[in-house]
Amino acid sequence: MEEKETTQRSYDNIWKIALALICAGIIAYGIFYSKNTTDNLTYLIGSNLPLALIIWSIFYVAVARKRGVKIGSFSFLTIFICMIVSGLIGFSQQKQEAKQALSEIQHQYSKLIESATDSQGFPKRIEKPINTTPKARGEFGEMERFIKEFMDQIASQRNDYLLELEAIGWNSILDVNRIKADTTFIESKVTIQKAKEVVKKYTDKTKTLLNNTKDKIRSLNVSESSKRTMLSGFDRGMKKAKKDIDTLLSLKT
Repeated sequence: MEEKETTQRSYDNIWKIALALICAGIIAYGIFYSKNTTDNLTYLIGSNLPLALIIWSIFYVAVARKRGVKIGSFSFLTIFICMIVSGLIGFSQQKQEAKQALSEIQHQYSKLIESATDSQGFPKRIEKPINTTPKARGEFGEMERFIKEFMDQIASQRNDYLLELEAIGWNSILDVNRIKADTTFIESKVTIQKAKEVVKKYTDKTKTLLNNTKDKIRSLNVSESSKRTMLSGFDRGMKKAKKDIDTLLSLKT
C-alpha cells in the first residue's frame, strides 16, 4: 500500500518536473541563443503568445491533461511568463553585445585613422593590421567581424597605394635638389601624370571594394531585418566617411 502511494506521489510530481525543465530551457534560450532586440512588452506578449500556446499544448497533452483546469491554467501562465522573461533577458544580452561590438569598432577605427599619418601629418603606411576577431557574440559579433575586415581591406589597399606612389618617386616631388636638377620640369610632369593614374586606379579599386562590400552584407549570417539596417547604415556612413577616404587617398606630401 505504501509503495503504491509513493508511486502515485511520483506520478503526481511528473508535471512539476516537466514544467520546471521546460521553463529552464526557455530561460536558457534567452541567455545563450535569443536574438531579441526589443524590450517592448506589447511586442513580446504578441510575438510569444502563439509559441507559448504550442509549447503548452504539447506539455498539456503529454503530462497535464488529467490534472484539471487549475494546473492547466497555471502551467500555461508559467510558460508564457518564462517566455516573456526569456525575451527580456535576450534583449539585455543583445544590448550588451551591441555595445561591445560598437566600442571595439570605434576603437579600431580611431587607431586606423591615427596611424595613417606621421607626427608631421604626412601620410604613412599602416604597419599594424587590424585584429578582425570579434569580441561580441551572435549577430553583433558577425557584424563586428565584417566591419573590422572591411577596415582592414581599406588599410591594406591604402598601403599598396602608398607603395606605388613611392615607386614613381612621388615622395621626392618637392625635393629642392630634385627640382634644381629637373630644369625642364619634364620629370616632374611625368611623375605628376603617373601619380594621377595611381590615384585613379585606387579610387576605382575603392569604389569596387565598396560595391563588393554591399554584396557581402547581403550574404552575412544575420537576419534580413539586420541586413536591411546594415545596408542603410552603410550608405549613410560612407557619406560621412567620404572625407576620411579622400584623405587616405590624397596626394598630400
